[in-house]
Amino acid sequence: MGKENVHEHHRERMRKDFLREGFKRWHEHNVLEYILHYAIPRVDTNGIAHELINTCGGFADVFRAPAEVLTSVDGVGEKTVSFLRMLGEFVKYYNGVRFEAHRREMSSEMCINYLLNLFDGKRREHFCIICLDACKRIVYHELIFEGSFETMDVDMMKLVRTVVQYDTPYMVISHNHPSGIAEPSGLDVTTTHCIQIALRYVGVEILDHIIVADGKYYSMRDKGDLLPPEDCIE
Repeated sequence: MGKENVHEHHRERMRKDFLREGFKRWHEHNVLEYILHYAIPRVDTNGIAHELINTCGGFADVFRAPAEVLTSVDGVGEKTVSFLRMLGEFVKYYNGVRFEAHRREMSSEMCINYLLNLFDGKRREHFCIICLDACKRIVYHELIFEGSFETMDVDMMKLVRTVVQYDTPYMVISHNHPSGIAEPSGLDVTTTHCIQIALRYVGVEILDHIIVADGKYYSMRDKGDLLPPEDCIE
């Protein structure tokens, strides 16, 4: 009984600290400890928080780890797994709505933030298109292709048909590297040039190809890897 009261007092102190200042002065394990209060009642969650972070490889990875990894930690059951996965999906949903709501003209920074959020936690390669109108506003976006853990084939005919359907002059393309290495391969560059040439024939200019990997990104436009517009017609 005494231990339970100690935990209750500690939780109340954490709650008051959170309401006063939020998480800004907290360590990662304290943030997770506090979050776990809502899934695991009447238990000291400090040790569980430490073990989850160590087992999953980092604080952010806790919220996207497979169920079998989470439940390998003593004290973590199905309810806690559901709660943590829900929070991870909520953050992605929130960021998606946030970027949607504030975009009038798609800036480079906004585009990168959107893609970092979109590809977060993806364990296979995916290919995304973002179609923009003449004012650089988003008209359509889609994860159009999915590949394996290391490779992905781009169906050029499907890509062209999709783009023509939305009749937009500009497009940003992007894909992720689950390996964690953001730099493009030789095949990535060659494929990008083929896409540039194919889409130029239907009046669409590729503004950038952004590669996302483990919270990092590589902009082919910024690195000079894109073909100049005048070289996209053969």
